Amino acid sequence: MAKKNKFTLSSIYKQKVLFGLLFVASTAIILLPLFFRTIFEGFKTLGLLGIMLINFLGSATILVPAPSIISVGVGGNLYNPLLVALFASLGASLGETVGFLFGYSSKKVLNVENHKILYHLNKFTFKKYGSVAIFVFSFIPNPFFDGIGIIVGMSSYSLKKFLFIVFMGRLLRNILVALLGSAL
Repeated sequence: MAKKNKFTLSSIYKQKVLFGLLFVASTAIILLPLFFRTIFEGFKTLGLLGIMLINFLGSATILVPAPSIISVGVGGNLYNPLLVALFASLGASLGETVGFLFGYSSKKVLNVENHKILYHLNKFTFKKYGSVAIFVFSFIPNPFFDGIGIIVGMSSYSLKKFLFIVFMGRLLRNILVALLGSAL
């Protein structure tokens, strides 16, 4: 008797379609500064601190996507792209602490420890794959990162480690976006 293949043709097709959609959405978000450059001309008066604040506020909104990545692309055209990426990443990383702290504080209210399977699965997942998952999802522009921050907070993950990994993921992404903005 032949072994049954775990992956069917339709599941592989669905994965490819999902990956394609994520790629197209990410590319569209990154290219938005091309279309909104004139709107952000007044943005010059805020400077690098303004870029940091915009990214802080954009990341601090929980489950409401805010297109703060646009400020990185436009800022890369107006200022030194590496400084823009640094300030934007700092603001975004600090803003992500809101979701993390929400998750951390809600674990007591929701009694996550009483749901043994969920608690151990969550703890095991972030002990083993947490750093990679946080880095990848902080690098890719997506509206789901708030949920990941909440889950990471619920799993008692280290806040310092979370901030560092988010900062590195956002820094790499913002360097690319700022350099793209300065080239265009």
